[in-house]
Amino acid sequence: MGHAMDITNAMAQLEAAVANQLVLSGADASVEAAAVTLLAALEPALRAAAVDLAEQGAIELNAQLPGHRIDVVIADGEPSLKASLDDSDVPVDNDYEARIRFVCQENSRN
Repeated sequence: MGHAMDITNAMAQLEAAVANQLVLSGADASVEAAAVTLLAALEPALRAAAVDLAEQGAIELNAQLPGHRIDVVIADGEPSLKASLDDSDVPVDNDYEARIRFVCQENSRN
């Protein structure tokens, strides 16, 4: 599997940037509370955006790499792209056969 996107590091950088801005606001408790609330709301949105970007990347790579399949895999809460040979050209014996592909890692974070 390839390298995972580092969402945790991106979130830490965002928190550091907000903390730097809080220094400029002085010791205003209401501004600090608003920043904490904002960061709590942004983390799931940032994670969802990273998964969306990974999916868009997989779609683009699938279009450019015939004979290969690019899947988005979530491992330890971080999305990554997994490349494999595309076996969809394998002949099907009858009309009732179907393939379902689902990739899941047991050690994923919530």
